Amino acid sequence: MERLHDACGVVGILAKENGEGIDVRRYLTLALTALQHRGQESAGMAVYDSQGRIVSRVSMGKVREVFSDTGKGLPETRCGIGHVRYSTTGSSCVENAGPFVVGEWRGQYETIAIAHNGNLVNGPALREALPSDYLQSTTDSEAIALLLLHSEGPTLRERMIATLPLLRGAYSLVILAEGKLYAMRDPWGMRPLCIGRIGENWIVASESCAFDRVGADFVRKVEPGELITIDEQGMHSELLISVPRKALC
Repeated sequence: MERLHDACGVVGILAKENGEGIDVRRYLTLALTALQHRGQESAGMAVYDSQGRIVSRVSMGKVREVFSDTGKGLPETRCGIGHVRYSTTGSSCVENAGPFVVGEWRGQYETIAIAHNGNLVNGPALREALPSDYLQSTTDSEAIALLLLHSEGPTLRERMIATLPLLRGAYSLVILAEGKLYAMRDPWGMRPLCIGRIGENWIVASESCAFDRVGADFVRKVEPGELITIDEQGMHSELLISVPRKALC
């Protein structure tokens, strides 16, 4: 079976405030270009602006078409995520292009952005349990984002603990929330995700070929069921959910 077409590519970068300056928008563009083979349908980016708000751009097409300006049309940023899509769930349209930003259109006090590689066996059931007026697309990715926004718990970590047992299937996630960059891999390890460093700056991506493109050093893979939190203090890791058996298919 051809697995590349069930791929999608995700990347997240956080630059240290006092580290050597990198243009996160440009580095996200370069990393997404390296991951282009994982999805040619759409490309998108979501970044924090100087006020901590999330600003995004998504469009149909390849990375070099969507970000011909290497992301310069988005605000200067120290932290952002990107996504290239091959449709696994939902039809091929810009409403289904990631990253998904949820919260701001309903006047929520909090906004999160999520880029997702994978597909959930119970995606349709999860979507049916959400209020229909919350849904803007037909993707699993949006359902995960909305669950993480509306689950019980004051922090994203607590809402992830509440949400993750509901997810059945494959997922690697990169998330913007609470001013931080999060990365999570499903407990079966069905989708790849790895961590790298660009000097003092951090990068997570579906494949290490993205690191080669931006001159990053490979640190390690994200373990199945592991939550990575990256902020100004550095990287924090914890195993959020474990299962007795790893699965590759």
